[in-house]
Amino acid sequence: EITSPGLDSDLKTPFQYVKNIGRRLIIQTVDDQELTLKLLSSNDTSVSGEDKCGKKINLAFDQIQKAKVIIEF
Repeated sequence: EITSPGLDSDLKTPFQYVKNIGRRLIIQTVDDQELTLKLLSSNDTSVSGEDKCGKKINLAFDQIQKAKVIIEF
């Protein structure tokens, strides 16, 4: 079994979101809503993604409680 340290840790900085554009994320918002998105873009203040139905969702970083990359092989 080969793993990378920190691979399953939460995203914390805007740079980490930019690095993971095109990947799927599980995002928990501050109002305890859980979203699964494909990350489309990110800047210093917000992220934008697409859910499974193709609906575009924009979230400011202050709306995100935690976010993790879904690891796919």
